[in-house]
Amino acid sequence: MEEIGVELDNDLTIKVDDTVFNILVQVDDDCSRTNEINPGSSTYPWTSIPECITQLLFSSPRTRFSEAQKRAILDWATALGAKDILTLYSIKKTQDCIHELVGNPTEKVCAKSGTMFYLNSVAKAIAKNYGNPLTWFAMHNYPEEGDGRMSQVHHGYKMMHDLPDDLSPPTVHVGINIFFADELLQLSSMEYFIPKKFFEVKITPDNNTQILALGHIVVRTDVGFSVDLECVLTPVLSFVWTFEDIKGHPNEFECGFTESSATHACLMPNPLRAKSGGRMVLTVPLIVFMDDVSGNISKQWNKHHVVYMLNTALPREMLEKEFSLEQQDANHKNTKTVPQRAMESSLGIANNPMQEEYGELRTSEGTKMDILKQIELSKLSGGTGEGTREAATMHILEQEFEDMPHGSPLEDHINPLLGMPGVNIHQDTPTEILHTILLGVVKYFWGQTAWILDKGHLLNTFEVQLESINKDGLNSPMLGANYICHFKGSLIGKHFKSLAQVMPYLIYDLVPQTVLNGWTVIGKLVVLLWHTSIENTELYLCTPSILITKAKFHFLVHIPAYIRCFGPALLFSTEHFKSFNHVFRLAAIYSNRQAPSCDTCNTFAMQDIVKHIITGGFWVDPTTKRWVSAGKDIIDYMDNHPHQRHLLGFHTTRLKPAGSSHLPTQQNARGKSEAIPPVDWHSTHLAAALSHDNNLLRVAPSKFYRADPFTAVNQDKVIEILIQQGKTCLIADHVVVTCLAFSPDLHPQLSVPCLELVPEDEVVVAPKNILCAVNVQHDCIALDSNCNIQYIREKQERTETTKTKCVTQHTANNAYVLNTHSLHNYLLISAVIPPEIHV
Repeated sequence: MEEIGVELDNDLTIKVDDTVFNILVQVDDDCSRTNEINPGSSTYPWTSIPECITQLLFSSPRTRFSEAQKRAILDWATALGAKDILTLYSIKKTQDCIHELVGNPTEKVCAKSGTMFYLNSVAKAIAKNYGNPLTWFAMHNYPEEGDGRMSQVHHGYKMMHDLPDDLSPPTVHVGINIFFADELLQLSSMEYFIPKKFFEVKITPDNNTQILALGHIVVRTDVGFSVDLECVLTPVLSFVWTFEDIKGHPNEFECGFTESSATHACLMPNPLRAKSGGRMVLTVPLIVFMDDVSGNISKQWNKHHVVYMLNTALPREMLEKEFSLEQQDANHKNTKTVPQRAMESSLGIANNPMQEEYGELRTSEGTKMDILKQIELSKLSGGTGEGTREAATMHILEQEFEDMPHGSPLEDHINPLLGMPGVNIHQDTPTEILHTILLGVVKYFWGQTAWILDKGHLLNTFEVQLESINKDGLNSPMLGANYICHFKGSLIGKHFKSLAQVMPYLIYDLVPQTVLNGWTVIGKLVVLLWHTSIENTELYLCTPSILITKAKFHFLVHIPAYIRCFGPALLFSTEHFKSFNHVFRLAAIYSNRQAPSCDTCNTFAMQDIVKHIITGGFWVDPTTKRWVSAGKDIIDYMDNHPHQRHLLGFHTTRLKPAGSSHLPTQQNARGKSEAIPPVDWHSTHLAAALSHDNNLLRVAPSKFYRADPFTAVNQDKVIEILIQQGKTCLIADHVVVTCLAFSPDLHPQLSVPCLELVPEDEVVVAPKNILCAVNVQHDCIALDSNCNIQYIREKQERTETTKTKCVTQHTANNAYVLNTHSLHNYLLISAVIPPEIHV
């Protein structure tokens, strides 16, 4: 990291102090470069484009190939007459060369217990983030005072107020100077100042951020510099002279500091100034997740501990992409504490049942002392009061003491997270909403509801209503009625997330009102917790939540504190990490199982190196010691081939213009779908068009539109989509809508806004003024509703069969409800509801 002038906190590096963590780190540098490649080449660091393309194909995280499959692909290309086809041997030699050129992050770790495994260097992964323009310019290096708004990790209380000064970013760059925290400097007003912490705030009319410093004003007196005890804020743009500049004038600095200011004087100069050579020093917050995953595709359990990492200095929009996720470790012989000792993070989240226990709030120091006390009590007689002298535990403790290496201190065998600087393990493991909410609250409530439906012989009725539910505006929910009802006891998180958005509209006449009320509250809770952006934190956190004595339910009362500390709950959800387990499993099954940890770490290291190169990342050439990057042809190839970027986990969404449309389809004589040829507007409708935010709009669904940039948002129903005749591309010119009006009161049973069509109020709007699609359900509970069951033919294998299934045929009674439990476009849904009837 010294090469790029960036200082990482020592706790984030892979080099582990053997005397503290009982681990010896060894780095294997046996690889030698096999050939020299000119950095000025247009295909650098590869010798040719075919070599690069082959490397890209074999480095895809989700498209893994065995050795036999790789040989078959190369033979296939050769048989077709393709030129410059490499052998598998030459591909492996190229990989070794690239590893040496960019730097192989895989390191071998040996514990004194004899356990050996491999991990990828955290420091080198972060160095790539700083060396890649794609990530470097997106990284947020300072905490931000969001003024009540939260959408990123750096908006949280933890980053802004709770970090120790030595873990906060210690430097700031102003002009050509670099200023360090805890050092005396001079302002443009000629005043002296000692900054203690740097942070960002939006105080300008253009909403741009400005860096401020929190610190102490210093006054030069006859007896020396006197530091004011009160902290003040000052913009860093007013910094003029550094500590080195002031120290370079003996007449100015020779007076020293007063006795009352000696505590500040002893911190100067900042130790990081000498260590960094006067260059920028930044700290990087990380989210580290450890999980146990099977390394087999079959159902046979082959347990591996895997460690994933996210650089949370990146914005949330990038963290959600697979491109940003780093796999650091994979081993199958260690306990979880062994890799924890080799890899520390500034922020830990865990899928841990111990998080579900509740009681008085504890401290890390207190917990560590209690553990040591328990161990001492276990050696004494009469220690049965706390369970340390029972027969069952004594045998386990004796075995553990025998397995401990002789002469090693007891602290080496206690969870290292208890002594991590800047981390309170009891408070810095935020509630994980995948398991606590979807696989906790929603799963339990679904189980009880399914039991009620099954007992009342109403499961078939529920399936019919689920099959008939309106899914428009829900953004591709997992609501397969037959699957959910048939496998009701084996659902996973994505099913529960979809059910939570629509359950009240399915069971309103099937379950007691208390159960319906429970699902209504769950729908509100899920929408709140899946917020990606919070505009008013205090108002958001005041929203009532559930308080139930069961552990996973009770734990919800701590969610507001965690959101205030770390930002929106979706930021520390483990759904993103869980989805990456498939990528690890693909890497594991193609290992020869002789060195699974080494194989998987090397695989992920190569994938990260290739991603770094093809996205324009820089690295230091080991021969010339100069910064280099990929050649022009390599960068151009990736720009022109988005499918290759997609294979590497870097999804580039090409948004179509608002109004992009397609015609309705019909089956031809051969049973294949084909578009109906365009005809005059009075005899047909377009099937769908795209709104301003690229939502798909079909005829009949509801949506929000704005007549012009200065008017309020309205809710309407799409009636017709029109395209000018003779256009070569299907871009809609006009959309005909019928307005929907809010009723003055909420629905008496569902507690959601009621809507009514205003048929005489039809409006023609431009597609760009249609903001988004929303989910509206038919109000089957209304007095004049007479919804009935009808039978339609079932489709299998995309073909209509003679089998039939039941669906609900809704009557046209002009009674609808707005689904406020929908996660998609929740901010617009909340904003459009009139304040007097707000849910």
